[in-house]
Amino acid sequence: MNDPNVQLMVDYYHFEVEKEDPAILRKVSGHLRHLHMANPDHRVMPLDLGEYNYAPFFAVLRQIRYDRLIGLEASSNDLHADGPKSMALLRRALEQ
Repeated sequence: MNDPNVQLMVDYYHFEVEKEDPAILRKVSGHLRHLHMANPDHRVMPLDLGEYNYAPFFAVLRQIRYDRLIGLEASSNDLHADGPKSMALLRRALEQ
């Protein structure tokens, strides 16, 4: 199918559960439009780059110059505190 109205979304939680190779993102970079992010351990908001091995995933995102939407699809006990921390982490991870 080559329809410009059909594009891709990556859900990081499922990406990790299925043990996908982040390198696959290079093949679909022209169609990647949205990411859902969560720490795969308990599907919580990502709060620290050291809490999980996010590095390979974000390295590829930087290589393909991903600059589109990222949604947090994760739980939190304190959304008002964790939301801004998680957003800052995602920004740092894409800028490194």
